[in-house]
Amino acid sequence: MGSKFRMMEECLMSTSKGSLAAPVRLTTGEKAAVTDQTARHIISSENALRVSKTSRLRQLRLEKEALANSEPVARSKKK
Repeated sequence: MGSKFRMMEECLMSTSKGSLAAPVRLTTGEKAAVTDQTARHIISSENALRVSKTSRLRQLRLEKEALANSEPVARSKKK
């Protein structure tokens, strides 16, 4: 069992030493562009969710009002 672990460890060490590329460094402008794009995407998705929720709630409210207006109100008889 020890030899299998040692072989796996050697394999991991050999791949991690030279085969992985160094991370790409972004300039300040590129970082700002990525942040701006991400923020705009988040804002637009939140806006879409808000609009869909508002539309759904408006439709439910209109249906409820239509149902309430169509039913005649039963009044109690005066004695």
